[in-house]
Amino acid sequence: MISLLFFVVTLDMAGQHDLRFKRITTNSNEDILAVQTFFKDSEGYVWMGSPSFDLVRFDGKNTRKYSYTEIQTTYFKHTHASLIFEDSKKNLWIGTDAGGLMIYNRLMDKFQIANDSATSVKSRLFCQAQDKDGSFWLGTLGSGLLRFDPQTKKFTHYQFDSNNSTTISENYVVGLVFDPTGKLWIATTGGLCSYDPQRNQFIRYSLTNKNPKDAYRYRVIRHMVLSQNKLYLSTYGGLQIFDLKTNQSEHLIHDIKNPASLSHNSLFKMAENPDGSFWIASYGGGLSLYNPVTEKFSNWKKDESNPETISSNNLFSVYLDPDGLLWIGADDNTVCVHDTKAKKFHRVVHRTHKPESIASGWIQSILQENDSVFWLGLNGGGLNRLNLNTQVSKKFINDPLDSRSLGHNGVIAIAKDNQKRIWVGLDGGGLNMMDSETEQFTRYVAGSKNSINNNAVSAMLIDHDNFIWATTFRGGLNIYDITTKKFRNINNDSLQKETGISLSFVKQIFELNGNIWFNTQSQVIVFDKKRNQFVLVSSEGQVSPSTSSLSVEMRPYSETEMLLFTSNEVKTIRYLDPEQIDQKILFKRSAVEEPFKSFIIDSNNLIWYITKEHLVKWNPQSGEKRIYNYTDGISTRDLHALFKDTKGRIFITTLDGLTWFWPHEIRDDTVSRKVVFTDFKLYNHSIRINTPDSTTNYSLPSHISQLRKIALKHSHSFFSIEFAAFEFMAPEKIKYAYKLNGFDREWIQVGNQNFASYTNLDPGEYIFKVKAANPDGFWGTQIASIEIIVTPPYWQTWWFISSSALLLFGLAYSLHRYRLAQTLRVEQLRNKIASDLHDEVGSNLTRISIYSELIQDGANETNLKSYLNRIGSISREVTNTMSDIVWSIDSKSDTYEALFLRMKDFALDILQPKNIELDFSTENIDTDKNISPRIKQNIYLIFKEAITNVVKHAHASTVLVRILNKDKRFVMTISDNGAGIPDETGIHGNGLSNMRRRAHAIHAELTISNSNGTCITLKSAEM
Repeated sequence: MISLLFFVVTLDMAGQHDLRFKRITTNSNEDILAVQTFFKDSEGYVWMGSPSFDLVRFDGKNTRKYSYTEIQTTYFKHTHASLIFEDSKKNLWIGTDAGGLMIYNRLMDKFQIANDSATSVKSRLFCQAQDKDGSFWLGTLGSGLLRFDPQTKKFTHYQFDSNNSTTISENYVVGLVFDPTGKLWIATTGGLCSYDPQRNQFIRYSLTNKNPKDAYRYRVIRHMVLSQNKLYLSTYGGLQIFDLKTNQSEHLIHDIKNPASLSHNSLFKMAENPDGSFWIASYGGGLSLYNPVTEKFSNWKKDESNPETISSNNLFSVYLDPDGLLWIGADDNTVCVHDTKAKKFHRVVHRTHKPESIASGWIQSILQENDSVFWLGLNGGGLNRLNLNTQVSKKFINDPLDSRSLGHNGVIAIAKDNQKRIWVGLDGGGLNMMDSETEQFTRYVAGSKNSINNNAVSAMLIDHDNFIWATTFRGGLNIYDITTKKFRNINNDSLQKETGISLSFVKQIFELNGNIWFNTQSQVIVFDKKRNQFVLVSSEGQVSPSTSSLSVEMRPYSETEMLLFTSNEVKTIRYLDPEQIDQKILFKRSAVEEPFKSFIIDSNNLIWYITKEHLVKWNPQSGEKRIYNYTDGISTRDLHALFKDTKGRIFITTLDGLTWFWPHEIRDDTVSRKVVFTDFKLYNHSIRINTPDSTTNYSLPSHISQLRKIALKHSHSFFSIEFAAFEFMAPEKIKYAYKLNGFDREWIQVGNQNFASYTNLDPGEYIFKVKAANPDGFWGTQIASIEIIVTPPYWQTWWFISSSALLLFGLAYSLHRYRLAQTLRVEQLRNKIASDLHDEVGSNLTRISIYSELIQDGANETNLKSYLNRIGSISREVTNTMSDIVWSIDSKSDTYEALFLRMKDFALDILQPKNIELDFSTENIDTDKNISPRIKQNIYLIFKEAITNVVKHAHASTVLVRILNKDKRFVMTISDNGAGIPDETGIHGNGLSNMRRRAHAIHAELTISNSNGTCITLKSAEM
């Protein structure tokens, strides 16, 4: 994401404190160049404007670039942001180098123009001040002073007139400020003036010049800050301090002979600290800090050999945001930032081009001489005497040609005797003593009488009795009486053979409660002076030949207790005598923790220890820990050991020098960090505003940071939300936790991961929440939340379910009605069949029965023959009727085609024997269409009755049958060329009434007319 480099400035000769900077680049690792204006808005974003670079918004992790294409309009082409500010209503505005004034729409993440070509001055908008009435005073570079009314969007223009001394001093306006009386002060490149609104006039003021070589630069103002009734003016020719009460100025310039003077005279922007001091950006002189109380400057410049300095000496701008972060814009390099409230870790390192800096090498030992002077022993760099205030180091190294020089450049231990002489233990040069007056060394080396037994010293101590205790690698112990100048050598092999105790690899020697403690590679040993006895301290608190605990480091914990850090635990050891050794475990290291290396106990009984890359503050009472690393100012290289001086300062030795700090100044950060949503993705596609994504066809109504609710379809089965906390110095130390109410039961802690993803959520309403822990692990109360609504598919919606339920109910009801109708139709069919059987078959059978009885009663031969003929005729009628009934209920014949065939068959059967010609035709009839049995039967029986009447009564030779659908009606006509119906005698009986009854049953209309015969017409709805 963001490329980060850390910078610390070395203390100069005047004793200035060090500053630590961090460089910031864009997400694509691009330098942010020539930034002349910074602004942190009310939401927490930092905006950076440059006349040659894109406008940048930074949230601590992500940079958002607004190219000129996003802020250009029809009137302002290729424009860049040169001014950024918020009004009293928290609206964000930018002014451009082309004269455009634009307001930011946070919802749409867009800038909207507030003026146009008619009101534009076509000059860079450079500074602003808001009046009590809400209007803006705008300073331009080249077009004078403007007053803008946001309501009417009208401008009032004020310009310089060389012939009028009551006009503005110059058309290049670089600073605007209202003083406590409400007077507007205007800084220009031509001097200082104020505005009198009652007279509508400007009053000009002269500035003093302390530089005889400067004819005009001293009054070319570039920035102005009001503080304590004084105007601080950064100019092309130094710093001017203008007193509002006396209207007099003081001129401060660079003095090559005074390192506490201004570093350079070409100044740009300034920023005031809460304590009243001023940060000043200079072009060519780097960064300066002016203290009005001492009237001195501290200066910082880029050091090419040291990657831990400010990014450039050519600075345009400094900006101190409300949270204490100092932002610096350079002309030829990227933006860098310094935390003025940061933990104060100070660095002392070797500089190859600075001979006064400490020597290179690993610092293995430290001895404090006084509050500011320390002796450093390095493995290869010899002995260094460092003044911590001036950073000047005097070096003592081995000279092969000088026997009074340091005997070896590998210094293991340093100590001072009661005569203030320095003693040095060397890892190849034995024991050396330095005379403080002559600064010459006396060497005590192996091989001579009354000397050390081995030149490879491993540890050394001078006790309160003025004895030197020095151990050597594999050689044993050497005790030197400084008073008598006598050595006592204890051979390690003999000691181990007699007692089982080995002093082969001693790394530390301490004096505690009158006894001498030795920390070895695998043993903790106490020399009991009263008993003149070596005692081996085991992990069980008993005297034993060995212990399984690998000791790492130990320190006196109290007057009677030693604190021991081992590879896997921390414990206290209290030694009273060989039979009374009490041990208490305070803490066990977990498997995931880094091994301990070195520790110190501060004045508050807090324990500071180091691992390879971290410094840890541990409260053994509460168990609370705080971890510090390179983001806090600790060296990025291997941490080696800790040392505490008499003032309570703690020193960390490293591969490239040392870091020191006051424990009380390392305060925990308890300020919570605001969290904002930065991106919303569907299927790993970032969703844009009001522009549907080509993959998901989805867009957001406004920027994700401004939304309170997001509605998703059920098909949006994979989405993710990105977020960021406003942490600009150490975003990698931010820890996040999120929770989706309605899905997650507990907060999910994800470390530095700044996104959350979810898949296949059930339809419903959820609330996504996220919170952050600041770099010191403090979980704030600020929680960002957004409602997530997953809409169900249509088949799971209430209206679909309700509609489906109603539809199913309707279908069930319809099915019930259909079944009921079918039952009724079957019942009706049964009743009709029964009625037909009763009316047709029953009456005919009754007639047959009567004729049979007449025959049985002895009818004569003539009547008998007549009766038998009638019985035969009636029997045939019964057969035909039964055939018609069976046909009418046969489902195979429920088509119009089957109906018409039966009608033709019937007509031909009875017309042909009478030589009556049949003309039968259909038109516009779908013969394959089904027809209900009821309609089929009634049409057929009407037709049958009509044809039968023709045969019986009409005496016709031709019958014409026409069946068609016409004008949305079904029409059947049966006409003949017979005698017609002079009266209805022949068909007045059951025949006509049956036809009309059947027509009525199918909702049809039946008419009979005479016209050259008889015409029967049946009309009904279209079939």
